[in-house]
Amino acid sequence: MKIKKGKLKLIVEVLSDVKVSLSQGRVRDEFIRSVSEHIETLNKDNNKILERFCKKDSKGNPITITTDKGINYSFSAPNMKKLQREVGLLMLEEVSVNVVPELGEIAESTNYSPKVGEADTIFEFIEDLNAKANPKKKVKSKKK
Repeated sequence: MKIKKGKLKLIVEVLSDVKVSLSQGRVRDEFIRSVSEHIETLNKDNNKILERFCKKDSKGNPITITTDKGINYSFSAPNMKKLQREVGLLMLEEVSVNVVPELGEIAESTNYSPKVGEADTIFEFIEDLNAKANPKKKVKSKKK
């Protein structure tokens, strides 16, 4: 199954917020482990983009701003558009992940409360999983 890189973290959050049986837990945890490798690569690629477009000091080192939430890069206005474009392209790239039919059932029982704009992604993921589990059966959308 192909998943856009920008949706990987949300999918892991959804699957992590589920109480499951031991066997379902193993299935879920194996999927999360495999997706975590893609997320790690995504984070590295994102950091490369940030470092490429951030402001640099006279030695060519990134200029950073430390806040209580961590370290942030500083960007010039012209580079922000380039940065946003590159990050947007990165988030649209797809990765292939192995899924098993049980993941749809697990995802449907999540306690995760979606933030604005996340519900469609979650429903799409569950529908794709259910379609994979029942390829001949047409899956009805739960969206209203």
